[in-house]
Amino acid sequence: MANLWGRVQESNLKKSRPSKQQELMDKSVADLHEATKELRTVATQLDKTIEVLKSKVDAIQAPSRLPWPFSLFR
Repeated sequence: MANLWGRVQESNLKKSRPSKQQELMDKSVADLHEATKELRTVATQLDKTIEVLKSKVDAIQAPSRLPWPFSLFR
């Protein structure tokens, strides 16, 4: 039984100190999380820019369109 307890204590010590590989993985996860947040921000900005551009295109094309009731008779 004492041998088993020694293994449990040894296992707990190993868990408390992260290995070099674990530290690298943690850093990679943090970097990926930051990159994901940045991509979400850029995607949101692109969506807003696309909406603005669509409204500008509509404003430019509006003079060439017939008014609403007449556009039904084309």
